[in-house]
Amino acid sequence: MAKIAVVEDNDAMRGELCGFIAQYAQESGCQLDVTPFADGSQLVEPYRLGFDIIFLDIEMPTLGGMPTAERIRMLDPDVILIFVTNMAQYAIRGYEVDAMDFVLKPVSYYQFSTKLERALQRIRRRRGGQMALQVGGGVQLLDTDDILYLETRERLLHYHTADNTWSVRGSLLKAEKELAPYHFARCNQCYLVNLRHVRGVQDDIVQVGEERLEISRRQRTSFLAAVMTPAVCTGGLLAAQLAYWLPLKRRPDFARRAALNAVAMLPFAQLMVWGNSGHGSTWLLLVIYGITFAYAAVSTHLCTKMDWPASAYCGIWIVLTSESLYELWRVVLWLAEALGMQHTALDSTPLLLGQLAFTVAGCVIVRYTMAPAMPEDGDYRIGPRQLGSAGLLGAIFVFQFFALQTSLRVGLRPSAVVTPSLLTQLYCLTLLYLQTELFKKSAMQKEMEALNLLYDRQRKQYQIARRNVQIINRKCHELKVQIADLRRLQPDEATVRSLDEAEQAARMYDANAATGNEVLDVVLTEKSLLCESQHIRLNCVADGACLAYVEPGDLYALFSNLLDQAVDAAAQQQETDHRMIDLLVCKRQGFAVINVIGPVLPAQSEHGRRHNYELKVARRVVQKYNGTMSTEPRGALFAVKIVLPPPKTE
Repeated sequence: MAKIAVVEDNDAMRGELCGFIAQYAQESGCQLDVTPFADGSQLVEPYRLGFDIIFLDIEMPTLGGMPTAERIRMLDPDVILIFVTNMAQYAIRGYEVDAMDFVLKPVSYYQFSTKLERALQRIRRRRGGQMALQVGGGVQLLDTDDILYLETRERLLHYHTADNTWSVRGSLLKAEKELAPYHFARCNQCYLVNLRHVRGVQDDIVQVGEERLEISRRQRTSFLAAVMTPAVCTGGLLAAQLAYWLPLKRRPDFARRAALNAVAMLPFAQLMVWGNSGHGSTWLLLVIYGITFAYAAVSTHLCTKMDWPASAYCGIWIVLTSESLYELWRVVLWLAEALGMQHTALDSTPLLLGQLAFTVAGCVIVRYTMAPAMPEDGDYRIGPRQLGSAGLLGAIFVFQFFALQTSLRVGLRPSAVVTPSLLTQLYCLTLLYLQTELFKKSAMQKEMEALNLLYDRQRKQYQIARRNVQIINRKCHELKVQIADLRRLQPDEATVRSLDEAEQAARMYDANAATGNEVLDVVLTEKSLLCESQHIRLNCVADGACLAYVEPGDLYALFSNLLDQAVDAAAQQQETDHRMIDLLVCKRQGFAVINVIGPVLPAQSEHGRRHNYELKVARRVVQKYNGTMSTEPRGALFAVKIVLPPPKTE
């Protein structure tokens, strides 16, 4: 349960914020304890420790939000502070007291719930796991990190910590399920061990803290039997998949999809083992390998954000790599036999474990050498020619496999045909890699030309935008003067209403940002008008003075690209509360910090490719000033964070 304080002098607003918290608790199932305060003085005189989150208004009659936050920070450095205010210019000061965020009035439920969710996530990361034990008619809370091991004895479940032992009625099986996310594992039927406290394992003994616990031989045997067989059957193909998948853009639930893929892969891996052992007709074996190629493509598409051509291309790489490592392992064994080492059956336990280790090691090398170099920004850009060429190389592999099986059937020794087969596979892999590099280089050249053109156009666009803003401001000023002159003529009621509408429109178009930086003012004025026309709320807190050293063209290109992307994403939101963009520009410890938070662009959006170019242009500007730029999804939101170091003094 999280304890929340709401400090707001306005009764209606305080009630609304408490209602938002209650609504969020009902929707999410979280237990939230809310305490309202009408002024900062009521909270700090005296201040009661124990609050997890505090929502603070800035302007309050007795003690304002900022002095309240300063006093709280002296007593409680861990509580999360979030300011609620209609004066955005004060929000920058919130970072002086380590405020997590701010909410601008008027407050919508979507905006408020988003900030509340972020705060609760931070609390969960701090706390870790806890268990509530019914002991002696009361409740004892235990941190999972403090538990050394659990023991079942005399129909009781004993929780052992470094300082005490707590005994309750319960099932070890149930406790094992509850503690599974916190790195607990059984060493026998009676003990469940916290792996964080394991000091070592020797023979059949595991040392947990100061205790020495026995590892059951039956448990060990069944564990090895259950793990080794599927690991050897699926290890080659799974390791190859992970080698090529990890550098790619993965789906949000990648771990679950990869686990399901490993289970579904068992029949395919067993079919491949069966095929390589020389059973069945040659044509049937070719069908098996064709199905394996298709399975590799489908599993790639389901586990990564690849389209079907890219998935098929990656699937060819996966199958060729796994088979090449298998053939290389057999060459190693025959070389060892030729050097006089004792011959051992390929399906013996030591060699199966050795094959698994060899395959995994080979795939690890592929993962950190060849695999990361092929995709661009985590994606394959596969055209018809590249896919057709890769398909041809896959057909060559199938042909050589056909020849290999035919040679084995006519009585040739495996050592005489495996080496040529391996060389053919390595040749196919080499051609695939060279082809990938060639197409990648060509695509990068075209993209670089497009980026340079876009970058130059945006730098030139600044002067045009600056003149347009000046013209708009001048025309709006003239229009307001004319309206004032017409009002002096004492017009009738209908004319007055028309004059009011004209004055309101002029006031809207006369909106001129004042951040202390002329270039940033131009960009924000331009984008504010765009947001107004599309009914998008732009919440801006900007200290433009911290970006004074950035060239005007670069500054315009940076913010224009970031805001254009955010505006396109917000414009596609159906709900009004979701059409919102947060922009923060401030100075922290000498560094200029830029945060842009907006809705996530829909996956099938027509603007997706253009937005990739916009982000690359922004990243180029950031790199020019030796800064860093990171992007991350936050649920339904997308955040861009930029940190620019101060300029070097000569």
